[in-house]
Amino acid sequence: MDTLVKTKTPALVTQNFRVSEQDLLATSKLYPLAQQLMKSDRFMPNRLSLTCSRRNCSYWRHCEREWGGEVPET
Repeated sequence: MDTLVKTKTPALVTQNFRVSEQDLLATSKLYPLAQQLMKSDRFMPNRLSLTCSRRNCSYWRHCEREWGGEVPET
């Protein structure tokens, strides 16, 4: 994967990775589920996102009611 980085001197950073059988299995299971939920206007929360917080999301109460758990404060 190549990424352009914006620094004093712009650079191209290359990262190597290998797609495993488990990665392919996860993709084949999760993508159809996400597609089905999007078609029905339901969206799964991404609590690992840096922007998932009560401060950044006005839907955090709904998210907690619908999916359980606790949305972090910040």
